[in-house]
Amino acid sequence: MEYRLRRNGQFYLLEPWDPALGPALSYRKRTFDFGRRQSRPTITTEELFSVDDKGVGMFPAGLLARAARNLQARGHTAKVEDNRDLGQLMPMPDFTRVDQLRTGQDKILVAVAGSDGGQLVGGTGTGKSFLCVQICKMYPTLQIVIVSPRVPVVNTIYEKAVDALGSASVGRYGGDSQSPARPRRISVTTVKSMMKAPLKECDLLLFDEVHAVGCNQVADTLAYVHRARKFGFTATPRGRGDGAELVIEALFGPILIEIPYEDAVQDGLVVPIEVDRYSVPSAAIVGGLDGPVVSCKRKAYWRNTARNETIAAVARGVPAEEQVLIMTETLEHAILLHQLLPEYRVVHYGGGSGASRSRVLRAAGNRYRLGPRELDSLRRQFAAGTLRRVIATTVWREGVDFPGLAVLIRADGMTSPISGGQIPGRLSRLADGKDRGILVDFADEFSQWSERRAKVRFGIYRKVGWKIVDRSLA
Repeated sequence: MEYRLRRNGQFYLLEPWDPALGPALSYRKRTFDFGRRQSRPTITTEELFSVDDKGVGMFPAGLLARAARNLQARGHTAKVEDNRDLGQLMPMPDFTRVDQLRTGQDKILVAVAGSDGGQLVGGTGTGKSFLCVQICKMYPTLQIVIVSPRVPVVNTIYEKAVDALGSASVGRYGGDSQSPARPRRISVTTVKSMMKAPLKECDLLLFDEVHAVGCNQVADTLAYVHRARKFGFTATPRGRGDGAELVIEALFGPILIEIPYEDAVQDGLVVPIEVDRYSVPSAAIVGGLDGPVVSCKRKAYWRNTARNETIAAVARGVPAEEQVLIMTETLEHAILLHQLLPEYRVVHYGGGSGASRSRVLRAAGNRYRLGPRELDSLRRQFAAGTLRRVIATTVWREGVDFPGLAVLIRADGMTSPISGGQIPGRLSRLADGKDRGILVDFADEFSQWSERRAKVRFGIYRKVGWKIVDRSLA
């Protein structure tokens, strides 16, 4: 049977609708209640299609390849109609304008040049901000919007784009910046400020850290991008943990290219990462770990004196010439570690980070909360190596470029696949004289709850391919 697939804005219409296609355009969504402990999440079926009373089905344009494969696998054919001016949206790329690439980066540019949209998967450190600028250069006539969830990433991409293309061609939205008086050919924006950018005029959209997409608000905003080609960069395409990877595919398209960690190391895109695993002495957890997740984290991690002293001891053992970053999940934990390591600078942006009634935060007041300009200044200092000892919350979890970082200590205890890949990725950047990055994490055997979470983290490291070495303070 022959079906008709007709493009309508950001959707395709399928005439007639094939009910057998429904399961391929649906996913099992897992919903977690972080206010209490539970062994099993709530699971519901989410359908990314609709069928009108005339029997015409509609689904997001990013699922075209999935729908076409499903029809073809069952012996059907499909006539695809696209009313966009593809000659304008996909002009011949000018690769002569592109700067010298590292081995492997050319694969990503070729994937963009030959596709209507999709996901570009490469480990952290493969040069996504650099590649965004190169895509802008190889398409000198297109209106391009670059989006990132984080202000530091927007600032980095904006600075690189201005250096390469000039300030008259590049505008920035969000963070501590003034929106340009008129739209520029290249717009760099935070997710929160996307609506300020010229989305309706956009020919090509680049979304950094696309694994963060999945909420209805982002999807609704991207609906204003009526005709553009959309590409999403990510290091963890299957790491959301809630089953919503199909939502990301619906918005951007399938995975076009994936550069595994081993290939990135072999090609010289990143340095190898070694994981040093330390034990934590037994510590009495007052009241046990049987309450809400936040309460358990506060007892097991943030206010665990034995664990914090172990973290501080490891940090003090790093040679003075090596740059160290300690990552925490909350400002409360960062403050408590700072009391043990006063020579470190605390980096945090915004409010109280999930602990608004904490006595630690009440005592600290606004001392540790930075504005956008001060945060950007510290980022520059750390990237340049003039600042060498930092305790940072998740504000520096992703999208920042610290080539000289030698040791990263994970105090956070987070278990999601995204944090497991993104946080250590700060270590992978290339630098002169740097042959590896050291990631420090903790076995946390002091309770079954914490030990189980630690095993999840180390399982993520093994899956990526990082070498794990047991260490001790003795």
